Amino acid sequence: MGVCIVLGWLVLVLTGHQLTEGTSLQLSGDYSISCFFPLHNLATSVSNLPDLGACEKGKSNNHGYHLIQAMRFAVEEINNGTKNQHLLPGVTLGYQAYDICNTPASVLATLDLLAQQLQGTSGNKTGGDQRAVAVIGPDSSSYTFPPAAMLGSYLVPQISYEATNELLSNKHLYPSFFRTIPSDKNQVDAMIQLLVRFDWTWIALLGSDNSYGLQGMQRLSQQAAYYDICVAYQGVIPDLTSATNQTMRSMVKDILKTKVNTIVVFSSKSKVSGFFPFVIEQGLTGKVWIGTEDWSVATLVSGIPGIHTIGTVLGISIKYAAIAGFETFESHVVEKLLRDNSNGMIDLRVECLQNTDLYSMAVKNVSLDGYDMTSSSNVYKAVYAVAHALHQALGCDSGECQKIEVQPWQLLPMLKQEVPPSMCSPECPTGHRKLQTGQHKCCFDCLACPAHTFLNITGSTWCQVCELHQWSTEASKVCLDRMVLLLAWDAPLSLALLLLLALTLFMTLGSGVVFLLNLGTPVAKSAGGRTCLVMLLALTAAAASALCHFGLPSRPACLLKQPLFVFSFTVCLACVTVRSFQVVCIFKLSSKLPRAYDTWAKNHGPEVTVLVLSMTVLLISVLRVALNPPYPSQDVAFYSNCIVTECSNTLSFGAMIELAYVSVLSMLCFSFSYMGKDLPANYNEAKCITFSLMVYMISWISFFTIYFVTRAEFAMAMHVLAIVSSVLGILGGYFMPKVYIMVLRPQMNTTAHFQNCIQMYTMNKQ
Repeated sequence: MGVCIVLGWLVLVLTGHQLTEGTSLQLSGDYSISCFFPLHNLATSVSNLPDLGACEKGKSNNHGYHLIQAMRFAVEEINNGTKNQHLLPGVTLGYQAYDICNTPASVLATLDLLAQQLQGTSGNKTGGDQRAVAVIGPDSSSYTFPPAAMLGSYLVPQISYEATNELLSNKHLYPSFFRTIPSDKNQVDAMIQLLVRFDWTWIALLGSDNSYGLQGMQRLSQQAAYYDICVAYQGVIPDLTSATNQTMRSMVKDILKTKVNTIVVFSSKSKVSGFFPFVIEQGLTGKVWIGTEDWSVATLVSGIPGIHTIGTVLGISIKYAAIAGFETFESHVVEKLLRDNSNGMIDLRVECLQNTDLYSMAVKNVSLDGYDMTSSSNVYKAVYAVAHALHQALGCDSGECQKIEVQPWQLLPMLKQEVPPSMCSPECPTGHRKLQTGQHKCCFDCLACPAHTFLNITGSTWCQVCELHQWSTEASKVCLDRMVLLLAWDAPLSLALLLLLALTLFMTLGSGVVFLLNLGTPVAKSAGGRTCLVMLLALTAAAASALCHFGLPSRPACLLKQPLFVFSFTVCLACVTVRSFQVVCIFKLSSKLPRAYDTWAKNHGPEVTVLVLSMTVLLISVLRVALNPPYPSQDVAFYSNCIVTECSNTLSFGAMIELAYVSVLSMLCFSFSYMGKDLPANYNEAKCITFSLMVYMISWISFFTIYFVTRAEFAMAMHVLAIVSSVLGILGGYFMPKVYIMVLRPQMNTTAHFQNCIQMYTMNKQ
């Protein structure tokens, strides 16, 4: 590509042709744009040589004259600030216009402006430097493809006002191409809708022999098949030469043979203007012709003699858009040209590019039609698009533009932001849903999706709910997996608790062995004898219930863990309570109620009392489990981002009755122990039992306080710790002092020692 540009530039230099500044084709400015306009129509050479030809030998193109005046009008408005004085304050916009009469002219003009880009010097590129920052044009798609490819290689912005070929939208091939006219895709869709609307399913399809016609014809043929539209004949309209006259006549005859009444012509105006005289010549009348925007409203076609005989023309056109003050501007231009020419002050020819004489075109005073005005509006918008991009690049928001170097590629992102918004409400971001306001669906508020919902697409009116195991924050576009809270077997905290639990089980079982070996000794008898073995077994079972709190909860664990602890601990408390009551009765009440106590003692009153107290709580637990059985559950309400794995009904009514029963029994046990606070030392266990019950109470009050605040692993660990602490409280307060005497102080474990203690108590009482 670079070699081609250099060669093209050498051609310009060696032939001695230089651009001369003229009143209408070139204007100096701080920043310049290059403009490609069809001021003449000249057929491309059919030879294999790269022959340009002189554009002035072609027919003058009045449409192109209006286009260049629209460009000049836009530049004058911008420089004078008549429409927007804050657009480019302090700098001027210049231009350099080229007559693009055929494809070679388009290539040569592109090589010339790229040569100027490579020829520029470093430093400040303002103050009349004519290197273009953007290119406007050409008009047709065929003339646009070569410049679009070359300019895209150097990222020079190009804005076409009439090139509609859909292939030009490929940003990989043409990265710097823009346009102010819809692509052919819209035309094809409109034509298909027109055919479907009138049920025209038998058609002929013609296209001009260029990229515009061939591409459009191919796309329309593909789309027609989806709507059951049959294409009876397809033909390509060639350039009008003496060699193609017979081809044109043959095409008309073939259309007559198909007997179609609807003919779709996807062609440029230059090609179709050479075809219709043969249609008129062959007498092809009374047909419906569906035309593209390029020729259906062009005066080049409507001015053909006898064109009205061909039938009805239904054309696709761009919406009419007037430019305020443009017609007045053109009339003033004509007056000025006539005045300057009469004084001999005008020379509007530009050598090589391509001896264009605007004066001869201006004096015709050609009026503006709808097609000219629409295309002129596209040129006008293209110039303003470049001006707005320069406004951003030069930092003109401050009120004065900075005269700094601007490379063409710097305008690319700014030209892509030049699409003006026109919407009632901006599109909602992801994570927000639409809430329509008023009767128009275009007007809505954007509401953030609440927590635990998400929305990853735009335009929806409802938010999707996250799965049960997922969570999300407000305005989320995805859901995240919740963290599962449990006491994992291998977690460090769990390992520490398991070690403590193992030590507790070892102590309860070890104490049981010591009591079993010393069952007949006074210490063992004073503690309760065989009842102590029952208590230690119950404490072991209570401690073992803590194992149900590790890992994921299972149905058996949920059914077992609370009833096992409550029942086992109740058995132990019942034994302590009955034993305390017995001691109080022996020393304080037996003399007052000897018969009642003897009857109670001889009829297995202690055993029956322990059994009744234990069976009562067992009945409560069985009824609770039977009527409202606990099961493994996942609490997703307590934490927004976590799943609490626990057993259900932890604080149910039945569970509260269980805890209340144990609490009442604890208070009763404490009362009897306190009544015996002045008994002999070997029988006075008020301090030990008080200590045990205090540990029990503090442990469970701490657990429930933490449980209502948090459900994390720490709360689960506190539950296990409360169980172990309760067991250790009874074990340490009631059994360990006795184990200490039996193992380390055997001299105190004698009948004589106990009798001595009783005698001392009796003497003190007397």
